Amino acid sequence: MRFIRIGLHVLSGLWMLHRAKKVGDSETRRDGIMSWSARMLAILGIECRLVTDLPAKPSLIVANHLSWLDILVLGSFIPVRFLSKDEIRGWPIIGRLAHGAQTLFIKRGDRSSAEKAITEIEGVLRSEEFVVVFPEGTSTHGPMPSRFKGRLIEAARRAGVAVCPVAVYYSGPGKEFAPYAGDDELGLHMKRLVTAPPIRAYVSVGDLISPDQMTIPIAREAQSRVEDMLRHLMIK
Repeated sequence: MRFIRIGLHVLSGLWMLHRAKKVGDSETRRDGIMSWSARMLAILGIECRLVTDLPAKPSLIVANHLSWLDILVLGSFIPVRFLSKDEIRGWPIIGRLAHGAQTLFIKRGDRSSAEKAITEIEGVLRSEEFVVVFPEGTSTHGPMPSRFKGRLIEAARRAGVAVCPVAVYYSGPGKEFAPYAGDDELGLHMKRLVTAPPIRAYVSVGDLISPDQMTIPIAREAQSRVEDMLRHLMIK
């Protein structure tokens, strides 16, 4: 039954994005994506809690990456655009959702694609929108992130926009079902999620980091703050 609800909700998301594109209403699209993400999490049985205030102004959000669920969790709280790996563009249905949500794409390991992504992120930041990047470059099983890379943070430096560290943590009886990393397959992961015990997702937002320094120190500072927030969340 829950799979049917998920399928119907995916179809509703495609229709919502189609209508928003047709009328050219970006505010309706942003609000629709946030509402749709929150509803999908509810269908999956995942409770979300924001434990700190959201950033008051658009910034480059850098977060640890545990699962595709991170996109729904962050997208339910903040009107953001995501940077995702280019392969997702070709995925059935998921690719259409990502495209409709104006996701930015990058080919991993491709220098020219990375430079294009930086330019695109800079443009979005200059238009006063939030962008989320996962500077680990891939999802991990956590709980602590692997090394944050600084390359994409260059977009914030060019746009003169602050970097906002954000920590995502999964708790509750079903927390071990949340990570999606390594050789996991999306369908199998989804199947495990719908039968998992309750999961709680926590989001913690750190202080903004000035873009007026080199990208590597910014990445190191952002990772340090994310790790501090994760340590605090782990005792919840």
